[in-house]
Amino acid sequence: MNTTTKKSSKSSWKTAESPSPPTQRLSLSQFTKRLPKPSVTIITGRRGSGKDVTAVCLALETQKQTQLPVYSSYDPGRFKLPDQWRLRTNNVYESNSIQLVSDAHLEYFYADWHTDLASALVKLVSVSRHKNIHFIYTTQTSSLFTRRALEQVDCLILKEQSFLADKLERAEVQDFVLEANAFYGKEGMPQRLKWEMALAFTHQGKFLIDGIIKPEWFTEEMSKIYGGAKMESQQTTPRWNKLL
Repeated sequence: MNTTTKKSSKSSWKTAESPSPPTQRLSLSQFTKRLPKPSVTIITGRRGSGKDVTAVCLALETQKQTQLPVYSSYDPGRFKLPDQWRLRTNNVYESNSIQLVSDAHLEYFYADWHTDLASALVKLVSVSRHKNIHFIYTTQTSSLFTRRALEQVDCLILKEQSFLADKLERAEVQDFVLEANAFYGKEGMPQRLKWEMALAFTHQGKFLIDGIIKPEWFTEEMSKIYGGAKMESQQTTPRWNKLL
């Protein structure tokens, strides 16, 4: 399948109750090759589930396949980072790049993102397509997800969810969480495997990603500041038109 093809219709999203082929198990490299170029990916899960490591590993693999630089809140002068990993400043999103973002950054795309996540993601996708940017967005606020919001993105990756997640989520996206809970809740599943694997939903179907290994250079301190828009120089007023 040509991964550069635009997303298909809403009916292509595969949930626990919809007819879909069996989940395919892929390495992170194999899975990344299936994503559109560029792409917008959401990674969500409870605190400590390995969201940040998954995002960093996806960025590394995307960089390997595209040769694009990665921009994040990590300062190369403070941390030992791979080549072509750069500090994003003034919330400027460079064309032809890979961008690690979190909730703290969404206000620069849409001021009311916390009440209308779908509109924020529409703008994020527009920037992605116009500027050839791969966005990897990590969040714990999955309660904001709606079907319309998820339809905007290319991929939803679920790490282990909170115990109450299936009761707090909106009914229209609850199936995704129920399936994740069923997977990560398997009796006897070691924590190591929960960190090294992820359940992914795309417009092509469901996938089990394997082999998500934390890079040696990724530290606990880096994980704590992953979403740190505060680590970046701030703009006083978000300017959407400057991003296009």
